[in-house]
Amino acid sequence: LGRLIVDREARVVLIGVREERVVAETNTQGKPWPHVVDWTGCLTLVETAALIAAADVFIGADSGPAHLAAAVGTAAIVLFSGTNRVEQWRPWGERVVVLRQETACSPCHRQSCPWAEHPCMLRLTPQAVFRKVQQLLPDPSEAAPDESCDPALAVARRWRLSRMASLGS
Repeated sequence: LGRLIVDREARVVLIGVREERVVAETNTQGKPWPHVVDWTGCLTLVETAALIAAADVFIGADSGPAHLAAAVGTAAIVLFSGTNRVEQWRPWGERVVVLRQETACSPCHRQSCPWAEHPCMLRLTPQAVFRKVQQLLPDPSEAAPDESCDPALAVARRWRLSRMASLGS
C-alpha cells in the first residue's frame, strides 16, 4: 500500500506508540522512503490529533487514532479484522469507510487467530485500500478549505509545517 501511495508522490506519516516502531521499520525495511516520515512513538495524543486533523486521509486499523480521525473530520479508511463486530467498535463519521473481509469465523473475539492464513486480514488487499483512498481524497481541482473560517484547521496546518521543518533539519 505504501508503495502505491508513494509512487504517486503523496506524503505519508507513520504514527503509533513506541512499541510499534519495530512494525514501522519492518514496513519500510529500515530504509528511508521518499515522502515518508516515521513518527512512531514520537507524538503525544494532542500532537497525533493535530497531525490527523491536518491529513487528507487516515489509513489504519480499528484503533484510537482511527477514532481521532473520525472525531476531527478527517477522511478515514479503517481496517477491521474479524475479531469484533464492526457496528459495536467502528469510528463514526461522515467520511469514515470501514474495510473488512467477511469470514465464517467472524466475529471470533480471539486474541490470536487459529488459522495460519488469517483470512480476515490477509484478504484485505493493498489495491482495495488504495481504491478507497482514491475515492476519499479531495479532487485536486477543488479549492482548498478557507483557513480563516476554521481556526483549528489553520493551527493544525501551521503545526504540521513547523513540525516537518524541525524534522528536516
